[in-house]
This record gives sequence, C-alpha cells and structure tokens, in this order.
Amino acid sequence: MTLLNSNIYEFHYHILDLDIPISMITGMMGYSDKGYHDKIPDNIPGLIEEYLGKTTEISAIKGGYIICNDVKIIEDKTIIVDDVEFHTDEIITSQIRNSEMIALFICTAGAGIDTMSRSLYAKGNILDSYIVDTIGSAIVESAMDKIHEQLATQMEFFEYRLTNRFSPGYCGWEVEEQRKVFDFFPSGFCGIRLTDSSFMYPSKSISGIIGIGENVQSKSYHCADCMRRECNYRK
Repeated sequence: MTLLNSNIYEFHYHILDLDIPISMITGMMGYSDKGYHDKIPDNIPGLIEEYLGKTTEISAIKGGYIICNDVKIIEDKTIIVDDVEFHTDEIITSQIRNSEMIALFICTAGAGIDTMSRSLYAKGNILDSYIVDTIGSAIVESAMDKIHEQLATQMEFFEYRLTNRFSPGYCGWEVEEQRKVFDFFPSGFCGIRLTDSSFMYPSKSISGIIGIGENVQSKSYHCADCMRRECNYRK
C-alpha cells in the first residue's frame, strides 16, 4: 500500500496474491459445476489454468481509493461528495444514505489482458479470447475485493462499517458519471484513462463508490430491480 497524500491510497498486486479459483472463472462464464444447466465442458478448466499462467506475466494489477468526508444525500437520486453531484438513483442512495464518509475507488487488471484477448480473437481463437477476457474480469474483481477488505480494516479503528461497492453503468447510475469519479484522482492514476464515451481503458477496470459509517450495512445487491442481465453481481 502507498499513501499518496492524506486520503489517497494506492495498491499493487501480483496475480498470485489474489488466489483466483477456476470455479470463479467458470461461474463468470455462465457454467455450473452442480450437474445441471450449462455443465462445464471437459476442456475448459485446463484452458483456464493455462491462461491463468500466461496472464501472470502480463497483468499489471493496480487500484486505490480516496476517502471524502463531505457527504450529502438529496432526495432519493443524488449523492453529493465534496460538492460534486452523483446522480445514482434510489437503488444506490438507499444503501449509501447513512454514510458519514465516501470512498471513491479505481482498480485495473492492466492493458496486457486486453492485448492478449484481442490478439487471440484476431487469430480466430474465439474461445481462448473469451477465457482471457473473463480471467481479466476475475482479476479486477478479486483485486477490488482485497482493496475493499483493506478499507474495512482501516475503518475498524473508527468503528465504522462499509456498504457494498457500486459502479457507474449499474443500478441506474449512468456510465458518463465515471468522469466525476476520475476527477477526484490524479491524472493517469493506476494507468487508467477514459475514452470519449466515458468507458475505461484498460477495459478490465472498475470504478465507483463505497459508503462508510457507523450505521451503514453491506446489504445484498438489488439485482431483481436491475435490467443489466450481463452483470457479474447478478450472476
């Protein structure tokens, strides 16, 4: 962990720090190991293990968060952090409402995953490309889990708890608001940039907010209220 200033923290991980199980990746691919729908084909675990080894050398796993103390909730659809308005809709505000602080976060698996996946796809190796792409998703989610845990440990000193984390593009929060999250960080933080359409590059990156406070809870995601069928949290 690196403390960049009084409230920005940066983390670097090796893929072996994350202990990603093959079952996590097959689950994100939509397969089941329970013997019913979409049972895992025999060749998939071996391919996943092979590409996990290959991505060890090309992943550049980084992430971090900034803690903000000035938080207000306006009605059911707006969270104001240091005078910046985030229009998140009520699914998110209902869980953030009792927060005394907000952590804004960014995390990435690095550009090497994108490059490998695109190269495999261009060669016609569609399945291999998809596996590498899914490994990238597993890496960034696992890294963010560790960062989330680090933040929780840090807040235990104050007897504060955390909410779940929420990202632009989900739960009614428009992806364009990602720019507001990035404005809180130094330019090029963790090597991530935004495209003109407000998507992140490298693509295997996430950003968002976590509520912090004495009276907040980490509740289940309201997946039944969300229309994004491809969401990893729904899966």
